[in-house]
Amino acid sequence: MKVLLLVTVTLVQVFSPCIASNTIARPHAITSAVMDEVRTYHVYLPPSYHLEKKRRFPVLYVLDDDMHRTKAIAGIREGLSTETLETQVHKAIIVAIPSSENAIRERDLTPTNVSWENNGKLLERFSHIGKTNQYLAFFNQELIPAIEAHYRVNQQRVLIGESFGGLFAELVFQFETYFR
Repeated sequence: MKVLLLVTVTLVQVFSPCIASNTIARPHAITSAVMDEVRTYHVYLPPSYHLEKKRRFPVLYVLDDDMHRTKAIAGIREGLSTETLETQVHKAIIVAIPSSENAIRERDLTPTNVSWENNGKLLERFSHIGKTNQYLAFFNQELIPAIEAHYRVNQQRVLIGESFGGLFAELVFQFETYFR
């Protein structure tokens, strides 16, 4: 019985960092005056964040957050930043931003409000979209300053998106220098 207890205690000590890191990213919320709503986001810290007290980290901002994207990006980033895999990338903080509960994601990620027509006939009118400027102002005025106030970050920022999130990231890249 003592051997079983010793083995159990040892296994818990060895694997407790793995159990603790099962929470990939911690949830946060910010009351956005720009968006006129509460916006949630999740922050993943690299395992060495609390050990390397003087180090500042780059930040990856991930659009269209869901736990699957966050796990994939954090896992790949974590693996490639180890000596085992020749430190191919830098350790980074990941800030994952889900779409708003109050609006369709197209509102934040598309640049214009459009209607689809064919031969002069209205096929579909898209309302409540095309708020890219407002969403970018949320990043610049509220989210990025909040992250920089609470975490040890350096000046490197990367914006990651796919589909409409990729469109937003491309627009930001073309017209803004904040993420460069």
